[in-house]
This record gives sequence, C-alpha cells and structure tokens, in this order.
Amino acid sequence: MKSRDERANEYVRLLALLPKAREQLMRYPGVRDVAVGVKETNDLATEHIVFRVYVDEKKPKGSLAPDAVIPPVVEGVATDVVLEPTAKLIDDTESYRPLLGGVQIGNDSSSALGTLGCIAKRNSDGAIVFLSCHHVMMANHADLGEKIGQPEISCCCCCKGNIVGEVVNKLDNALVDAAIAKVVGAPGFMNEILDIGPIMGSGPLLLGGSTVLPNDKVRKRGRSTGFTSGTVLTPLKGIGGKVQQIEIKPDPQHRAFAARGDSGSVIVNENNVVVGLLWSIDAATEKLGYANRIVDVVAAMGITILTSGTPGTIALGSIAVSDDALHAPIPTEPGAELTRQLERSDVGRRALALFQNHGTEINELLNGNRNVKVAWHRYQGPAFTGHFVKSAREAGHVIPAEIEGVSTANTLIRMSVVLQEYGSPALAAAVDECTVSMLTVISGATSVRDVLARLDELAHAY
Repeated sequence: MKSRDERANEYVRLLALLPKAREQLMRYPGVRDVAVGVKETNDLATEHIVFRVYVDEKKPKGSLAPDAVIPPVVEGVATDVVLEPTAKLIDDTESYRPLLGGVQIGNDSSSALGTLGCIAKRNSDGAIVFLSCHHVMMANHADLGEKIGQPEISCCCCCKGNIVGEVVNKLDNALVDAAIAKVVGAPGFMNEILDIGPIMGSGPLLLGGSTVLPNDKVRKRGRSTGFTSGTVLTPLKGIGGKVQQIEIKPDPQHRAFAARGDSGSVIVNENNVVVGLLWSIDAATEKLGYANRIVDVVAAMGITILTSGTPGTIALGSIAVSDDALHAPIPTEPGAELTRQLERSDVGRRALALFQNHGTEINELLNGNRNVKVAWHRYQGPAFTGHFVKSAREAGHVIPAEIEGVSTANTLIRMSVVLQEYGSPALAAAVDECTVSMLTVISGATSVRDVLARLDELAHAY
C-alpha cells in the first residue's frame, strides 16, 4: 500500500489532468460524471488511483459499438467504469444520557428519525450544540426553534418528553445538508461517539481540496447500521444536486456503509478526527455512503468540533478499564483538613451534607454498580484522588490539568451524571445541587491549597 504522502501527490497530479479527461470522457454515451478516485476490482477497493467514469448502465464490451467503448487509459491515466449512484436521503431506540454522537434523534414535526452526529460548540456564544442533517432536524418542513428529542419526542396526555435540543441553525445547499440544535434541559453530554470513542476535532482541507484522500479509511456510527468502516473512493463527487461530496465504500465485513436512519452521522478518520457529515446513500445498490466535507459544515453552522480534553469541555471518552482495575480501593470521604475548610462556606457545607447523608449509597454504587464503577475509573477518579492526597501531604506537588485527556471538571461532571442516573431520588437531588458550585472549586485547581483558597474566598463571600 502506498504511503499517504504518495497517495496525496498522485491524487493532486490526477486532479490537474481531470478537466481534459472529463472533456474527453463525457462525450461517450451514458457517461454521467468523471472523478479522481479508487479503482475497484471484484467489488473491492484497490490501492490504485484512477479516473472513475460513472455511467448509467454497465454493458458488455461486445454489445457496444467500437466508438462507444470507454478507453482503458485517458491522459496516461487508467479508467474504471462504475455505475452512477442515485442519491437517496436516509431517515433514521435507546435513550442515551448523557448525549453523545451516533444515537437516534427525531424532531417534533415528523415521525422521521435520524442520527445525532456529535457535540460541538457554537462560535458566537460558546453554547453547546449537537450536529445532524438538515433533512433530519427539519423533517416535515420544520423551522428554527424546532424541538429535538432523543431517542425521539414522547407524548403523554398534554406533555412532551425526551426533549434535549432546539434547532438554532440550518442549511441545505449545494455543499451541505446540515443543522444544529442547542442542548436544552439537563441531559448531559459527552464529546464522543458511541462505539468509536472520543473525537479529536475536525479535519482541515488537504491537498486536492477535501478533508480526505482516495483510499483513506473512515468510520461512522449511525442509528440504523451501528458501527461501520469503509474506504474513500473519491473525495469530490457530485451527486444529488450537491458538489464536492465524499463517496465511501463499505469494508467487506459490512453489507452497506449506511442505511435509512443513519443520516447525521459524522465520518471520522483513523485518528477519530471528524472529516464528513453523512447525508445520503446510493439508492441503486444501497451500499455506498455520501458525506459533506466537514469544513463546509462547520463554516455553514458557525461551530467548532472540539478535541476531547479541551479545557472547559466534557471529555468524550477515555481508556478502557480492566476488571482488575475495578477492584482498586475507592475513597469516598473528604480529608480532615478539607472537612474543616468545607464547613466554612455554604458550598462546602452542601458538599459535606452530600457525603454525610448519602455516603453509604455512594460507596455501594462505586463498589457494586458496574456502570458507576467504570465511569469512576474511566474518568480517572482514582488517579485524581491520588494526586489530591499527595498534594495534601506535599505542598509542592502539582495536580495535573488532565489525565488521559480527562480534566477534574470532566470527572466531576461525569460522576454527577451517573450518580444521578443510578442513585436514589434523594441522592440525585443532592448531587444536582452540589455539582455546579463544586465545579468552581475543583475545576483547574493545581493543588489542595488552591482548593482551600477558593473555599476561603467563598466563605468570605457569604
């Protein structure tokens, strides 16, 4: 397999020849489009980059007139004759809290369902939003302000439930089919994609004008087909009234790259960097997937897709946890000095009351509930606890800003979510009351002295 640099150079070289090749090839009957992309043999992607010649119908060479046979080489470059795909919008039942990418969503105006692509931040005001397709969020002629539910909006008598977002931007043009919804309520959110893990921002334009190259390996997680992987056939395909779209072929283990309901899934590369937004499949074979370039999407929506571990955000994922690691001791009591300092402020007293009134239940959940235990370890609870203990004993010890891409704020928020989800109503209420105020004390603290100083400031503020 050629290196990525070699592929990039070859791709750029062929793009320079494409205008002349297209001019020649479009003269042949039945040719619909010509693009630079991957040659397929026996329905498998090869390492060769060629001119992909899209036709209405593939016919045996013997049934064609000599002047209708597409030449095997044009401008010194091999050709590959393939069927022209037909764009087919894909519509999208599990409830996921906190929200994350790859899960089902639906709007309030339609029964159509799609996929939440990923979490992002709106550039204008820093609001947390989630990304999907225009035809998912705007189904049945919805407009800005449309309510979005996960897994879908439920109705009971005169009430509606599961509402997690409100549409704040939308666009369906020649480049993108995209919309974003601002997170509403308190569903929680994580910067990761189900079955894929933490995402690492969005990809820039590469040589040749796309976010991917021919033969790049990509992945997605959608509401209907779950996790699938594939190969980029061509980075700049015109289809369904859109231009500069990414064409993706499923890997052999998958029947199709996507299906109805997967619209809105984000496409990530091998480094979990978002490179596209899935909006269509090939109606003829229902195997190929088509995605907007993510650079066009983020520009149109005015958003930034964050790298997991970015300060001030919730980490979307972490390392796996072994069963052995789950048996490590789990401290649940604040130290004596910290206890005395906590008693001096209202924030501290609420935190102490949480441990005093619900310490037994928290301990049982940390030791007996696998979901809570896994969250504690995945979000580096034991590691941060160790640093806080060492900082209390050694004045010069610095508590790291993050561990494995997770910050102390990430840990606190994630534990808040799981304790509210799996704890009693009383515990959930107490955790909810403490979380925001404790974030101001813990977030970004580099030592126990720093925490104590912040508590002292809060004590004098009351």
